Amino acid sequence: MQPYHFFGRESILQQIYWAWHKTVPESIAIIGPKRSGKTSLLNYLYNIAHTTCLRPKQPQGWPDNWLPRGFNYVWMDFQDANMSRIDTLLKDVLQQLKLEVPSSCDLASFSRIIKQQVKPTTVILMDNLEAGFRTASFEVAFWENMRFLGSHGKLSFVVTALEPPAQLEQSSVFFSIFGHILALGALTESEARELLTSFSQTFSPTEIEFMLKESGCWPEPLQKLCDTRLQQLM
Repeated sequence: MQPYHFFGRESILQQIYWAWHKTVPESIAIIGPKRSGKTSLLNYLYNIAHTTCLRPKQPQGWPDNWLPRGFNYVWMDFQDANMSRIDTLLKDVLQQLKLEVPSSCDLASFSRIIKQQVKPTTVILMDNLEAGFRTASFEVAFWENMRFLGSHGKLSFVVTALEPPAQLEQSSVFFSIFGHILALGALTESEARELLTSFSQTFSPTEIEFMLKESGCWPEPLQKLCDTRLQQLM
């Protein structure tokens, strides 16, 4: 939740920079297995421009200390029950953007408000996209409307998913506007070492090499190994 706790992903962030460093930010899909850090990346994007506490070398990955200032963000997690119905989801989006919320919020009224009032630097962060595709209430019309707003420069999207878009149900309806499909893998060795040294200066070189090897530089097992070793040192 705090950007100073975020490590690595410099290559991914560079690609996001080039996708966003335009008049209208381009839409991006982040693909990776469970526990690879997809939600952490969305949290970082959501919070980085407004944080007041960073590590000395942050932000990493974006040149010239560029930050997405002036961006408006909406957070959608399709595992949230509030996002399981179209009417409550659309109202939630408008509330996050501090826009008027009509008493009867259907796709037509939502689209009208978005077209009339949002800035072109409005980005919807969609987490756990598979859950959205599995929700029966999100029919083709919903995804077509999202595509329409994206293709006309009213909204941009960053979505997370376990699989490439071509393998997701209804993907052809929505993903035609996505120009960037970024795969989230393990951290690089240098990124993993930075995470380890931030946890503790007491790890020996042997311990560091062991944790790098056992974790494969994946963030979740790396953090668990760090936590276990720190508990032993207490």
